[in-house]
Amino acid sequence: MSHDLTSVSPLTEEQVLSALQARYEQGDIYTTAGFTLIAMNPCRSIPEIYSDDRISSYSEDKYDELPPHIFAVAEKALGNMNRNLQPVNQSIVVSGESGAGKTWTARNLMRYLTATTSKLSKRRESLALVSSIEQQVLDSNPILEAFGKTHFQHVNYQCW
Repeated sequence: MSHDLTSVSPLTEEQVLSALQARYEQGDIYTTAGFTLIAMNPCRSIPEIYSDDRISSYSEDKYDELPPHIFAVAEKALGNMNRNLQPVNQSIVVSGESGAGKTWTARNLMRYLTATTSKLSKRRESLALVSSIEQQVLDSNPILEAFGKTHFQHVNYQCW
């Protein structure tokens, strides 16, 4: 089964939902639709897909050969910034319904970007600076939650 919904034929709402459900039942919560990443709430904790090992695998310039993941989106944005001689701005839009996991996704995006940029730095002083920046970025998460009112103690998810 393809991880890209653009290959679904015929391209109908029923076929797209069926493809998403099949991937979800296989444990694949990420699917692409062209350049767009679709994430489905797993309704359970799956920390292994956000591990340091997973970060390393997506940061080795082979992200396009790996299954769809939020880390692949982050790596592509980071690569677009690093490949150009002139600075290039990048944006990653994370949208969804209340309780869908936007804050969790943003937190993992920030974690990936700070982890991979710290690996790019070779000098000890730079590592200390990057570590400080990483902590500041991660510390900003409660502010993001306050603006979005997205911190939930318990969310009653309806799963397939």
